[in-house]
Amino acid sequence: MPYADLSNPQSLNLYRYPSDPETYADPDGHCDWCQKFKHAWNGDGWRTDQQAKDDAQSFRNSVGKDQQIGTYNPETGEVKTYNRDQLNNMSDSQVVQLNDQIRR
Repeated sequence: MPYADLSNPQSLNLYRYPSDPETYADPDGHCDWCQKFKHAWNGDGWRTDQQAKDDAQSFRNSVGKDQQIGTYNPETGEVKTYNRDQLNNMSDSQVVQLNDQIRR
């Protein structure tokens, strides 16, 4: 049992929580998988923080100064339009979700 520390019986169980959770923490937030999971959980898709920021900025830049983009909800008949200033005032998360909604 090369993985086991016989002085620590918990090491025999490979499917356990770490005995010291701080050992596996990601205090600086650079864990790509953790970031992607957080964004997926929030509805932003499977992206890192940098990818979400870049995607949001790219989408903002794709809308011309005097252009508007819109969404249509077929269930309610509601149409929502957004101009560049509105996109600039939205969070990256909101812009990414809007972009994903439009691209569907």
